[in-house]
Amino acid sequence: TEYINQMPTAGASTFPNGTIIVKEVGANDPPNHHLFVMVKRGCGFNAGGAAGWEWMEITEASPSGVILWRGVGPPVNEVYGGDPAGCNSCHRACSSNDSVCSPQIRLAPLGP
Repeated sequence: TEYINQMPTAGASTFPNGTIIVKEVGANDPPNHHLFVMVKRGCGFNAGGAAGWEWMEITEASPSGVILWRGVGPPVNEVYGGDPAGCNSCHRACSSNDSVCSPQIRLAPLGP
């Protein structure tokens, strides 16, 4: 399941700074439940990867959650999606959608 705080306006070529996308994995499997987040920071952040995006993993610990890791990729020994190189290698391949790979979260074209 994926969540986004706000979709960009129709015709936007990028997601605006401040965009937060959360991907929930293993919701019905508590030992394998993970919340991965990408936040659009802009300002040259992650220029060598998925430009502008920061990655993190969070937990639903009370009352407001806890960040387990954050940055331009996961820490050593953390592997998401089977890629030891981290988040950037896959997300750079989705450059036509501003590095967002979700088929459900797409930049909307201008209307007819």
